Parts: sequence; structure tokens; C-alpha cells
Amino acid sequence: MPRTITFAAVLPFAAALLAGGASAAAGEGDGHGAIQWHRTAGAAIADAETTGRPILVDLYADWCGWCKRLDRQTFSDPGFQAWAAGRFALLRLDVEDGGEGSRLRQRFGARGLPTTLIVDSRLARIGAVHGFKNAPEMIAGLEAELDRHRRLIEEYRRTMADGDRPALTALADTLHQRGDGQRAAAIYQKLLAGEPPGDRARLELALADARRLALDYDGAEQALTAARASARAAGGEPRLAEAMALLDVLIARDRGDCERVTEAVESLLARHPKSRASIDAVSALRSLENDPDGGCT
Repeated sequence: MPRTITFAAVLPFAAALLAGGASAAAGEGDGHGAIQWHRTAGAAIADAETTGRPILVDLYADWCGWCKRLDRQTFSDPGFQAWAAGRFALLRLDVEDGGEGSRLRQRFGARGLPTTLIVDSRLARIGAVHGFKNAPEMIAGLEAELDRHRRLIEEYRRTMADGDRPALTALADTLHQRGDGQRAAAIYQKLLAGEPPGDRARLELALADARRLALDYDGAEQALTAARASARAAGGEPRLAEAMALLDVLIARDRGDCERVTEAVESLLARHPKSRASIDAVSALRSLENDPDGGCT
């Protein structure tokens, strides 16, 4: 079954986020009463991995009046604090910081502010609440998102056991868009077992991107190599070749490999100069160059 891979919707900056502040103390951040907010993703991720809790992310901007009201009226509410304490690792990020906050906003397409996210320790989206909500509304909204995610995971387990191919395909794409690379990759791998040789390239490309989201960069490169071989055997397809070239850039970008990402961008521009992928590729390179933790100078 043909499928469209929308890389721009799932740009993974997890590697840079993990690198930034990963050694920070668990208590680093600002607190309001019973809850403590981390100010770096690395600290929040370390907290989540240690405790097994999801991460609650407050995405804000200094100019956002509703963000300040959310902090003042909702997150400072004793009822909300009692509910959140011990349930989440908490992370507060400015979406205009040019770093972690900006990357998370792009990763999850958080156009409006405030946006309150729930993610796991690999930055897969569990749920989101948009806009200002008072404390009871915020708790209800987040509980509903957690419940929807629990049902999604139950569906994943059931569908993996049933092996229904259309259901697996739809679920893999849903998980992929949420940034849940680990589960999406498991489904794509299962689907590949029954995929005809001439139709394997797109599925292998999806697997490569899912492994990238799961931070399995070696596995992503292996799947991308297999996708290129399958595409050549099937006669090639220009748009698929563009997507593969872009994914090559993104894998290098997420590794923080400045030399490799530069080479991959130059190759893409030479082969596909008028492609939309070229714009995304240059953007990926610039974001790495501008990242103080990216290692490019």
C-alpha cells in the first residue's frame, strides 16, 4: 500500500536534547510550591528515566500573556500541584530560545501558545493540551490525553498480536507521526516480512525514519541502505530518491555529525536542486550550526 512519509512533521531533535544538560541535577529548575520545573530537557529526561514517569512540558514565550496566566493561575494552583507532584517530570522551555524550546516546538508542531505536552523519555508524544485552561480543566484535559494514549498502546499490543496488515499500517503511521519511533519501527519491521520485493522501498524508508526517531542511528542507516537498494531494483522514483537524500541529512544532523551532514546537504543540492527537500536539508544544517551543543563552528 503506498504511503507518504512527511519528514517535516517528525523532525527528531532528541539527540541534541539528550546532549543538552543531560548531566544537570534532577532538582535543577524553578519551583512553585509542591512541584519543581526543570529548565533543560536533559535534566527532565534523566528524571523521567530514573522514575519511569512521563514528562510534562510547558512551552511558553516571554511575550505570551496567556502563558503567564497559565503559570500564575493553573500551574501554581494547589490542586494542580497536588495532582502533578510525583506523577510527572516537569519541563519548562521558552520556544524562542533558539535551542531546546525552539526544537521541541518544531518537532511537535506547537504553533499556538501556550502548549502543554506530555512526552515520554524518548520524546514520543503522549498527548497535548493547547491554550489556557484553569486547573480543573487542565487536569481533565491531561487525564483524557493519558487515557487516549493508554488505549493507543493497548491497540498496539492487540494489533501486533492479530497481525492485520491494514490495521498495522495505519497504526504504524499514527505512531510515526507521534514520534514513537520504537513502536513504529517494530510494526514496519513486521510489515516488511510480507512485502513484495518491488514494494519494499517505501516501507524500508519508513523503517529508517522510525529508527532515527528511536535514536537507533546505525539501524536507521542500515534500513536506508536497504531502501535505496530496493528502489534501484524497482526502477527508481524521483520523489522517493529525494526523501532518501533528505533522510540521509537528518540522520547525520541528529548524530551531530557536522562533516557528514554538510556532505549530505551538498549531495542533495547537487542531485535535487529544485526539490522542497533541499530547503529542509539546508534548514537542518543551519540548525546544527546554530546549536551551541551541536559541536559545529
